[in-house]
Amino acid sequence: MIPDSAWASFTPCMRQYWKIKQFNLEKILLFKLGKFYEIFYHDAILCQKVLDLNWMGGAKKLHVGFPEKALDKYLAVLVARGFKVAVVE
Repeated sequence: MIPDSAWASFTPCMRQYWKIKQFNLEKILLFKLGKFYEIFYHDAILCQKVLDLNWMGGAKKLHVGFPEKALDKYLAVLVARGFKVAVVE
């Protein structure tokens, strides 16, 4: 559950992300922004290790991502490893 006070501090993008993620906690959320799929928080920690992605903004931000053209490649790896994945366009 996300406290009401936290919602007020989120950017519009993060509000949309958390509205979806809060009902899909068991899934890795690949959140499309522009021509990239962005991965945040705990999903980012997992995907950084499994997919060997670079931290965006350094390891201090829990945020990784990849270009949209790599979706099939990375999605196949995650599913083959037994993860549930939700792709948000």
